[in-house]
Amino acid sequence: MKKLSFLGGASILALSVIFAKVLGAIYRIPLTNILGAEGIGIYQFVYPVFALILTLSSGAVPSAISITVSKKASIGDEQGAKQDFAVALKVCLIIGLSGTLLLAALAYPICLVQSTDAFIGYLIVAPAVFIVTMISAFRGWFMGHKDMIPSSISQITEGIVKLGVGITLTIVLLPLGLPFAVAGALLGVVASELVTLIILWGIYMKQNKRLPRAKLKENKVQVKKLSRLAIPLILVGMILPLSQFIDSILLVNLMKWGGASQTSATQSYGIYAGTVAPLINLPVMICISIGVAITPQMVEGKLKKSIKFIMDKVTTATKMIFVICVPFVLIFAFMGENILGLLFPALGVQAIYLGSVILKIASINILALSIFQIYSAILQGLDKTYVPLKIMGVCVLIKTILSIALVPTIGIIGGAIGSAVGFSIAAISIMTYFSKYVKLCDGFAKNTSIIAISGVIMSLIIVLSTLVATNVYLIIATIIGSGLVYGFLLLVLNVFKREELASLPMSKWILKLNDKLHNSTE
Repeated sequence: MKKLSFLGGASILALSVIFAKVLGAIYRIPLTNILGAEGIGIYQFVYPVFALILTLSSGAVPSAISITVSKKASIGDEQGAKQDFAVALKVCLIIGLSGTLLLAALAYPICLVQSTDAFIGYLIVAPAVFIVTMISAFRGWFMGHKDMIPSSISQITEGIVKLGVGITLTIVLLPLGLPFAVAGALLGVVASELVTLIILWGIYMKQNKRLPRAKLKENKVQVKKLSRLAIPLILVGMILPLSQFIDSILLVNLMKWGGASQTSATQSYGIYAGTVAPLINLPVMICISIGVAITPQMVEGKLKKSIKFIMDKVTTATKMIFVICVPFVLIFAFMGENILGLLFPALGVQAIYLGSVILKIASINILALSIFQIYSAILQGLDKTYVPLKIMGVCVLIKTILSIALVPTIGIIGGAIGSAVGFSIAAISIMTYFSKYVKLCDGFAKNTSIIAISGVIMSLIIVLSTLVATNVYLIIATIIGSGLVYGFLLLVLNVFKREELASLPMSKWILKLNDKLHNSTE
């Protein structure tokens, strides 16, 4: 199997996530313009519930299998790793089928409190629960062996298929009405997951010749071990989808209680969840790929009983979080209206303005959620799985209380404020816990401060350029130019060690520039 350094593996996975998310953004742009605010609102009724059931059935699977497999692989017990995977695969088969049936059974009751227009969409997307659960099992196997290539390939093909099939079916079914058009978009999701499963299965079979077999009755110990590991991970993973599910019901009804009509409330929710949330999730998903790569590293570090090994990985991951997130926070905060106008012109001036206000407020979630997700993965690898659960549970409660207090009076913006406050508290809390659990290295505060200062300088470029950026080309040039300045400053200020730079994509060119800047070839 292909072995990569932690940062190299994370970089490859992150690049595939970026590419997949770009495809996802390309998918969302025509989808939103085809369906409009109301149609994308219906789509966003279905997706949080789908994500919640998906978390119950498969959310913990990659991490749980990755941890169990990496423990066996680290000591050279490949046969034991395959046996554990066989048990996990059989468990996933049962859980995935149960999740599909559960979503289909809950579809109509949930529609009664959301919108009956979403019913067809629920039935269409239900099979994807089973498919994704099986996908998660294979991804866990590869990640446990620190092989990020299969997951990277599948991320890209998933985005391509969803784009092609989803948009085509949306257009074909639109004449039948918005509910059918939304169902067409969701059928694209099912098709993309099916193709992904076939690809991962094919890569596994090429490497291992046949699927491992196991009888659950004869492997009760492994089932119990997997359950003990998976249950807290499932609970942690459920928090955010549960919060989104609550939002899908609560926010629309709170707006209606404040005097908004059903159509107006659905449109506002569509802007919040269908246009702003995907933009926020793009950098968060990139950072989650780092979390996927770091979990088995934490397992290895704990087995080695090496604090230095653990802190080296944690410090690198934290620097990557800030490097990735700071530019997105600043760009969305200062150029939100321009970006939304460029991506979603069909929404109209009022909807774009509302979206830009929400985006400014929600941009802080990029950093907050990324920090929380990465440190959750770190603590999971160190067997502290219940800590993230407790922290995020309290913060989602705060978020919900603030939404109830604010949304009836100030509308959907109140929901954005609630999420920003809640997730910021979660990020601060989990970093505070970790800093007490493991002594942070001396350069930790220095590096994060340097990144923040570089971001401030970058933000000045953005602020000045927004005064003159009036067309597509200037907006794109502004974003690219400020990003290059930001990257150059990170090299000048020596944020990354030379060995960290060597693990990045295009490392040859980056190292040459770094050596010229510092007159060093160390």
